[in-house]
Formats: sequence, structure tokens, C-alpha cells
Amino acid sequence: MMIIICYANHIISAIVQFAATDKKVHHFDFGIIDANASDWHQDLKEHQQMADALFPFIRKLKNCR
Repeated sequence: MMIIICYANHIISAIVQFAATDKKVHHFDFGIIDANASDWHQDLKEHQQMADALFPFIRKLKNCR
């Protein structure tokens, strides 16, 4: 678990660094995803939940331009 947290912190740090100079860099956090399908991958229902969460974020970005 600690490796995942360190990796996530590294990714967020890179995003913050690039976003400071490139306004096209964005970050969307799905939060904790409890994958119930096989081998820690999401099933169709979970993919739909992720799309439902991501779509408003993308729509907001597009409307801001």
C-alpha cells in the first residue's frame, strides 16, 4: 500500500509541476475504486460509474474554453 501512495504522490507532484506552465494539463481523481471484477479490473458496471464521474469533469473543461 505504501508503494501505491508514494507513486500517487509522485504523479500528483508531476501534474502540479506541469500544470503550472501548461493549462492543458489536468488531473481527475476517481478516488478509491473497489474493483469487483476479475483480477482487480473493473467490470462493466464499474466502468459506467467511472464514466459517469468523469463526464461532468470533461464537460466543465470544454465549457471553460
